[in-house]
Amino acid sequence: MPPCPWYYLVLVVVVLVLPVWGFNLEPRESYIFSYPEKEVQSQGREPYFGFSVALQKQHLDGPAWLVVGAPRANSSLQFSSVIEPGAVFKCPLQNQGQCQELLIRDEGVFEVRQGTGEPLLIASNHGWLGGYLDTQPTSRNDRQTTVVCAPRWINSYDYGYIHHMTGACYYLDLSLGNMSATKLRILDEIGKDTFGQLGFAVHFPEDPSEVLFGVPNYFKGRGTMVKYKDRQWNPNPNHSSRRRRQSSLPARFTTSIVPKPIYTPEVEEDDYMGYAITSGNYSDSQKLLYAAGSPKANSTLGEVIIFSFPQDNGLPLAVVQVLVGKHFGGNFGSALTSPDINGDGLSDLVVGVPMFSDNTYPDMGAITVYLSSQGELVESSDHYGARVSLGRFGTTLTSLGDLNADGYEDICVGAPFEESGAVYIFLGSAGGLRTTHSQRLIPEHFTGIPAMKGFGMALSRGIDVDDNAYPDLAIGSFLSGHAVVIRSRPVAKLESSISTTPPSITVEDKHFTMVACIQYGGYKVPTQLDIIGTITLDPLLSRTVFNDTKTQVRDFNHTLTLNGTNSNCLNYNIRVKKDEPINPHEPIVITLDYKVAESPTQSYVSQPIADPTTTKSVTFHVKIVTGCETDGNDTCHTDLRLETGFLLTGSKDKLVIGSENPVFEVNVYNEGEPAYLPNMTVKVEPPMALFLPSTHNCNFSDPGQRTSLVCRLSNPISKDKQDTVQVTLDGSQLTDTLSEVGVRVSVMADGMEVQPQDNIVNNALQLEAQPDLRMHGYSQADQIPFALDEKGNINSTGVTTVKHTIAVLKEGPTPVGQMELNITIPIRFRGTDQNFVHIFNPFTSFVEQRVSCQLFGAEFAVGSSEDQGDSHGAHGLETIGKPDHMQPQHGEGGERKDTWFSSRKIGGALNCSRVDLVECARVSCSLNSWPRDTTAATIELGLAINMSILSWHMSPETGIVLQSTARAVILSFNPHLTITGKRTATILVGTQIQPESPMGAGVPWWVILLAVLGGLLLLGLLAYGLYKAGFFHRKEHEEMKSQRAMVQPAATSVEAEQ
Repeated sequence: MPPCPWYYLVLVVVVLVLPVWGFNLEPRESYIFSYPEKEVQSQGREPYFGFSVALQKQHLDGPAWLVVGAPRANSSLQFSSVIEPGAVFKCPLQNQGQCQELLIRDEGVFEVRQGTGEPLLIASNHGWLGGYLDTQPTSRNDRQTTVVCAPRWINSYDYGYIHHMTGACYYLDLSLGNMSATKLRILDEIGKDTFGQLGFAVHFPEDPSEVLFGVPNYFKGRGTMVKYKDRQWNPNPNHSSRRRRQSSLPARFTTSIVPKPIYTPEVEEDDYMGYAITSGNYSDSQKLLYAAGSPKANSTLGEVIIFSFPQDNGLPLAVVQVLVGKHFGGNFGSALTSPDINGDGLSDLVVGVPMFSDNTYPDMGAITVYLSSQGELVESSDHYGARVSLGRFGTTLTSLGDLNADGYEDICVGAPFEESGAVYIFLGSAGGLRTTHSQRLIPEHFTGIPAMKGFGMALSRGIDVDDNAYPDLAIGSFLSGHAVVIRSRPVAKLESSISTTPPSITVEDKHFTMVACIQYGGYKVPTQLDIIGTITLDPLLSRTVFNDTKTQVRDFNHTLTLNGTNSNCLNYNIRVKKDEPINPHEPIVITLDYKVAESPTQSYVSQPIADPTTTKSVTFHVKIVTGCETDGNDTCHTDLRLETGFLLTGSKDKLVIGSENPVFEVNVYNEGEPAYLPNMTVKVEPPMALFLPSTHNCNFSDPGQRTSLVCRLSNPISKDKQDTVQVTLDGSQLTDTLSEVGVRVSVMADGMEVQPQDNIVNNALQLEAQPDLRMHGYSQADQIPFALDEKGNINSTGVTTVKHTIAVLKEGPTPVGQMELNITIPIRFRGTDQNFVHIFNPFTSFVEQRVSCQLFGAEFAVGSSEDQGDSHGAHGLETIGKPDHMQPQHGEGGERKDTWFSSRKIGGALNCSRVDLVECARVSCSLNSWPRDTTAATIELGLAINMSILSWHMSPETGIVLQSTARAVILSFNPHLTITGKRTATILVGTQIQPESPMGAGVPWWVILLAVLGGLLLLGLLAYGLYKAGFFHRKEHEEMKSQRAMVQPAATSVEAEQ
């Protein structure tokens, strides 16, 4: 199935009743005809089969035909040497047989000898026979005449030396049989203009004894109309049909009236009046008037002249009204039709403007509608197609009759150059032509044939060819050589309604019943009709369900009875959800959508289709009463009041930053009328955030920030009732820069608040910080030994590297925004210019953050502490010597003399507190954003100690302890923040520099000898004392020896006896 334009898809979704084709013209079961194959071989170029079409139906249950003109066809029934005279074909609709050419015998064809002696056939060459045709809309007394014209037919005089393109027209009787058509008298024969092109337009009025022809090139392009009329048409009803037909045929269209446009001041040269013609009862239902289009009149604005014919030839038109176009070059008046659009019994007028252009789409085309009003035609509206460039919407027009049986006649508009061509159906109404077309037909809707082109160049009148009481339509597609007959489907009038019991509910009601009824009517429709549909409950708010299925949407199928009552109704029980809030100002909405169900066993054209102008979707609102109506006013006067507080652990009144997530409790009281749809809003400022409560339906207003939430409270909060909500605050991102956080809560409900001032409360939660800093440190290595020479002087040179590691610990839950760590290290003795300590860039470890450290009072040493080893591995640093005034001086006997600071050999701790002795450098490190769960930051500081310099000032007896002083302080605390714990910490980290062994004067030899002799004497005295005390005489040992001697002889005697 081909895709439909977007506006049809919208109708399908919203209304659910229109088929993909739009309305009741059914293209899926069309009669499709093409140019007969046997004629193709003789055809040099496109025959334009389908340039004109007409439907003919004899009588009820009688045969029907499609008449098709092919104005560039080569005829198989006329002289074979005539070039493209044109042809007319009769296509039967009963068995869809092949189209047959109708015999239009032209006795005026004759030969003309040229200078070469070759014959030339003049009269019908390129005559465009079948370019324009029409058939009487109804068969009356066995009379239904079809007229075909050849507007380019040439009349010749003086043996072919004078040629007049007068045009020629022919009429055929009801049967469209094999008899030759009857030719109407040409204009030359009645002494009129010889280049008028009679038959450029043809039209049958309601009067069956008349036929009108347009002659647009008459009298220098002024144009005129010719009316042919029966001399006398009054067949005897007692005669047989054949006899009546034979007696009436010679009298048909034997008199003519040709007005003289030169005497009509409204008509000028090159107006081309008669380009299109129509007729209607525009001012009086008993008076027939005529309309003729003049597309080049009024400087190409175009005109349509409403007139009546004079009583005789040569007289001016009796002009009643002139309609003028609004756009230059729009071809206003090139197509006309006269339906009764608004059903007032008078004819209205539709004018085609196929070359209308706007600023965007050239030649997109338009139509203008004029409605009859108080004796004249008044412009009503303009209409457009798909707005396609060069589409020429309005090239052709036709009246369909009442297509949907609503009492208003409808029209069809052709746009043959809109892509491959398109045809639009517009429906009439009491207010005029409906704004939007009801159906758009395009070649893609027809299957089983090659793509059609030029679709919509020809449109027939609306004629019922299948006896279903609805008009059908024929459409020509001249560029591809096709003609189609589209039949219409019966139209079902469907009206639906919904009612509930009770008609309104309260918020306490949980059940009600609904009844959905669909009334079925229509003209010539079946007695029963199957429909399918959907009932949707509260589609936006979803507060109700069907009680039996527990669903919100229910599909159904039902058989309707024509003009039935109770049999066309459906009953359902509805339940209101308990957990859904009820807004008394949002009634419960019930929608009913339905469409006609198509049967796969029946043809499409036999099945009714729903009229799009009647309701196919109905919406019903169930009102909700509030209980506030007792004072005659539906508005509820509420009196809401807030009480709030923070729930903290224990009895604390302040929140320790980082310790917990506090709970904020809100109590909402109502002391007025019921409060419907109460909402509570809680807002905090970042970095505080919120968690959604689990007890109420709450949602964040800013999901990314979580700083604002809205909760739906109990609905309603009745008088003297309350609702409580506990909201947990997310304090995980709080920092020490704040001293308090604000919480704002507000409440509102539907209705009018009596005291709005107590509906908003601002709360401040006081904060407290517990940072509690601690520090640890150690030296690696913890000792540096040095050697002494034989005179007790320090004999140690070179560079030794040590590391001072400092750990800063943050105890307590509060995160720290910024902390500064300063480490001071003695680097040189005051008054000197060389450093005995060089500092390497420190290594830091702090939650994968880069710690920035700076050195003040010195410069970082090149390399790192990892590159430095013992005194033999200090790269480059061991070359640092002493200035000349610091070199040792040796006197007589080789003794060293201190010439600088010799009286001040220092010992003990050497740190930056000894400002009189040393100058210091300071390492300053900044730590930012110390998270809550991070406990320590570590800094390793490498020091290169130059013993060559240090030994000159260090006591050889005791050495020194080289100490670095570290101090940490938190900088980011808000000055108004309460702080418990330590925000500063200090530590000393020292390295012991000491001699390898203590210094001494030695022990004399005689002291050692006396000590040995004294020890031996003491040992001898101790042994003698023990002997005298019996220590070496053991009594138990002697007794054991005697007992053993007694046992051995006894054992020997026993062995001898054995």
